[in-house]
Amino acid sequence: MTSRRFWNPLFGKGLAIGGLTLVLLMPLGQLRDLLTERSGMREIATVKVAEGWGGTQSIGAPVLTVPIEIEIDSHGRTIRHVAPYRVLAATAEIRGELETAERHVGIYTVPVYQTRLHVAAAYAPASLTLPSTDGATPKALWSEATLFVPIGDLRGIREIAVARWGQ
Repeated sequence: MTSRRFWNPLFGKGLAIGGLTLVLLMPLGQLRDLLTERSGMREIATVKVAEGWGGTQSIGAPVLTVPIEIEIDSHGRTIRHVAPYRVLAATAEIRGELETAERHVGIYTVPVYQTRLHVAAAYAPASLTLPSTDGATPKALWSEATLFVPIGDLRGIREIAVARWGQ
């Protein structure tokens, strides 16, 4: 009679390899947790720098806003109405010089960018001609005109060095 072994050597080896695999997966899981935590902390550092420095920027062509005054005769009364007249620049040129820097938050380094921009715009004379409405001649209030430059995030503006109008 042949005796049967309770433990097959191949089964024992497989069990040992499986046990070693499980033991080695524990440090791998801890490393994954550490990487996830550090990635989250880096994102927090980036947001913290962006709060004080400014986020992603975009800039558009300048828009001239001129208040116009229209006097309308209605049933023997003169009604004075002031409305904004907006004119987009016919041509605009935006040039910039980009400088990079680094900000440090704890062990993290966050790159930041600073740009010096030169914005030049020209308005077509035809676009500055005021529209006539129902026979009333509008009057431009040039002393109250404003120039708007669309900017994505105002926190990123450090200074406006020079602003010129006309020649």
